[in-house]
Amino acid sequence: MPPIKNLKMLIGALDTLRHAIEVIDATSIQIALVVGDDKSLIGTVTDGDIRRGLLRGVSLDDTVNKVMNAHPVTAQAGTPRKELIDLMASRSVKQVPLLDSQGRVTSLERIDHLQKGPTVKDNPVVILAGGQGTRLRPLTENTPKPLLTVGSQPMLELILLQLMAHGFHRFFISVNYLGSQIEEYLGDGKRFGVSIEYLREPKPLGTAGPLALAPNPSELPCIVVNGDLLTRVNFDRMLEFHIEGAAHLTVGVKEHLVQLPFGVVITQNERVIEFLEKPEDTHIINAGVYVVNPDIVDLVPKDSFYNMNELIDKALGLPDKPINAFLIHEYWMDIGTAPDYQQAQWDFPVHFTQLNRNQD
Repeated sequence: MPPIKNLKMLIGALDTLRHAIEVIDATSIQIALVVGDDKSLIGTVTDGDIRRGLLRGVSLDDTVNKVMNAHPVTAQAGTPRKELIDLMASRSVKQVPLLDSQGRVTSLERIDHLQKGPTVKDNPVVILAGGQGTRLRPLTENTPKPLLTVGSQPMLELILLQLMAHGFHRFFISVNYLGSQIEEYLGDGKRFGVSIEYLREPKPLGTAGPLALAPNPSELPCIVVNGDLLTRVNFDRMLEFHIEGAAHLTVGVKEHLVQLPFGVVITQNERVIEFLEKPEDTHIINAGVYVVNPDIVDLVPKDSFYNMNELIDKALGLPDKPINAFLIHEYWMDIGTAPDYQQAQWDFPVHFTQLNRNQD
């Protein structure tokens, strides 16, 4: 059998989801191939398969076969490039395992490699950068929070570069507090090879209100990102997840562990029946990253302070506009306080050293 390319992407059906995540993150291709002892393909596990499994209660220590796709799209080794591109387009997939005549994996073809780069996406991206950053004062007295540097680059530029690496090029940045500094720094986007327009808030409009300022309504889903995040979330995959799930609004969420500093006593009347030493509880929190359909944007009132939680509540009351959650397992940090900002500086060399204008 010919040598297998990208050997690191192969896993077994009884490997854990934790191991699958490690493989997917290490290879940066958002998929792992599940094979038998003879390298015959059993199934595939994508980033989205894992996120959906975790949200429905599957554990990271459960086995891969609980979430894998046992009937993936495949092609014969040696299939011409044009046929592979057409196959991926017709089946709405971005990777196709290539198999030999015995059903064994020989390689994996990816649409971005076949097309020589990330697919250009016309979806508008709104980055919310109008907040005052009061909890970070005095750092934000003369500098808007999104322009505070992490490593050697402003947070806002790091967000922009990541989105660019996934093919996004239409940006709308909401500005209010010290907004002229942001406009001067980023300009119209030409030096980055993208388009940047500014949504100038005449007064603070909250985390959803600026959406009503966006010109030229698009029929495509819109990416919305808080401008004070440091994250390696895969925006491309989040958009795919949104479309695959037929959602009208997708909320990026993150697991947040809370540990009580005390032992907890469980009683039944006067009897102690259980004692828990500093128990932990996991909550799913809003991560400040969204994919929003135009019909949801239309729900935002004009010229009003309006937050994302209000928009989500409003959409929840409309049964024909389903909302999905996209679990972020990549690095994520909301930089709201001075300790958060310091932690981000420590984390930067580990998670962001390879990020530049040409590479994600």
